[in-house]
Amino acid sequence: MIKVLIIDDQEESIRDIRKRLDAEQSVTTKWCGFEQAEEEIRLFLPHVVVLDLLTDTADGQSSVEESSVIRDFIWNSRFCPVIVYSAQPERFPENHLKHPFVRTVKKGSDSVGELVAKLNDIEPHIRALADMEDSIRARLADAMQHVAPYAIEAHTDPNDVRETILRMGRRRLAAQMDDVMFGEKSTLKSWEMYLCPPVSTDLQLGDVLRETSTEESQPKFFRLVLSPSCDMVRAGRRSPKISKVLLARCCSVTKALERLGLAETKDLKLREPSRLNLSQGYIDHLIHLPSLSGRIPTMAADVKDLELVSINRIAPHQNIDSNSQQFSRVASIDSPFREAIMWSYVQTAGRPGLPDRDTGAWSREIIAARRNG
Repeated sequence: MIKVLIIDDQEESIRDIRKRLDAEQSVTTKWCGFEQAEEEIRLFLPHVVVLDLLTDTADGQSSVEESSVIRDFIWNSRFCPVIVYSAQPERFPENHLKHPFVRTVKKGSDSVGELVAKLNDIEPHIRALADMEDSIRARLADAMQHVAPYAIEAHTDPNDVRETILRMGRRRLAAQMDDVMFGEKSTLKSWEMYLCPPVSTDLQLGDVLRETSTEESQPKFFRLVLSPSCDMVRAGRRSPKISKVLLARCCSVTKALERLGLAETKDLKLREPSRLNLSQGYIDHLIHLPSLSGRIPTMAADVKDLELVSINRIAPHQNIDSNSQQFSRVASIDSPFREAIMWSYVQTAGRPGLPDRDTGAWSREIIAARRNG
């Protein structure tokens, strides 16, 4: 059942909408004014909100201001699709109008049918959010069943119990969600390795950086962080253990193929995607980085092409004015892909230097030995 909360200061203006939606077997509706909106969102837990704008309130303030407060509450506490239902829906903040979970319907004689059409349009989004919420809640319940006894047995102070349940619960929940990911039937898209924007407020190994001096999305303006995450933590009173961050410069696909000696090869088999060993994530000293629409181009990070940059020249999170920094964080790379990056660098930097040998003769020797049993 899809729960629709309609927020409007005049109940009579949305009666036709409620009548039409309530006629649908899979939809239930509820109405409230702006003053009750936050409480109803908490109690009703809607799957979608129909939000009105522009009717003047008794104190002379436009409901655009009130709806902005409600919008932020929805965005930060009960994230769900929003259908802006107003005589002037364009008054809704532009940055939110561009979000794929936001639709607009202009009030008018045909608006009821249009609103129903928009609701049907975002139904897949609604179902996806509901499925995710059910999945998280089920695993949260399982995590608490196992975590709570340990926390209660280990502490007598209620505050210590609470903190331990929070810490252990988060860690177990995260581990369970990772386990679900590896059990999924569908294959991950290449760009699902990114966390964009980054979740951590501190720099992490595998962060993708971009020079702030340009708006261009050419690979040469990007870097990949190689320093260990634990050395860059700024939490609390802790200072980073390093003053400079090790970065790998990025390059275009063309340059990457040239560095691998594959750009001009006449053997087409060597130029097939499988030759690049994409499942491993890297080949030789090049780490493959897939594109993320509008943010990251298809490129490669070269762990032999390195530079050191002051940690103070990298904006660690979005709340800092990145224009005053040399680099800003575009995305983090999730585990276990992050560990593959370090493994690639360790294999390159830690490899022993060996002299050239006659590997051709050696190969023939191995083949002959195999034939002779």
